[in-house]
Formats: sequence, C-alpha cells, structure tokens
Amino acid sequence: MQTIVTVQETAASQSFQPGRPAWVGNLLLDDTLERLERVVGATMRCPRCRRAGLETRPMYRPSSPDYRVVGVCPGCGFTAEI
Repeated sequence: MQTIVTVQETAASQSFQPGRPAWVGNLLLDDTLERLERVVGATMRCPRCRRAGLETRPMYRPSSPDYRVVGVCPGCGFTAEI
C-alpha cells in the first residue's frame, strides 16, 4: 500500500516538489485548477476502505512542465495519483 509518505519520497527522488508550478499561476488558472482538483478528489472513493472523498495534493517538477495530483484518503491513508 502506498501512503503519502512513500509517494512523497518517490516524488522527491524524481525531483517533484509539493505545490503547483509557476506557469499555473501565470495563466491565471490556479483557482480554477484547485477547484477542479478538489471536485475530482471529492467524487472519488477510496479503493481500500471505500470512504468517499479523497484529499488532493499537487506536485510539480521545477525543471519541466510535469505536474501531478495525488489523492489521499483521510480515513485510511491510501494514496494514489489521480
């Protein structure tokens, strides 16, 4: 099982950092993107404990346009890229 700690360690080893890349704010998409991430996370169900709603954690790689969002179950801690 992946947890937020193992996902963050893996992401860090691939040069990902928590947060959104600067280009998101430059395009004035930051609020819209954050709302979209939350809606997607809220509509997902944890595959492990079946709890509805995942918290979202954005990550980006500063040296490239790479961007990913991780969903974390507040109930059991299950973590997966969404």
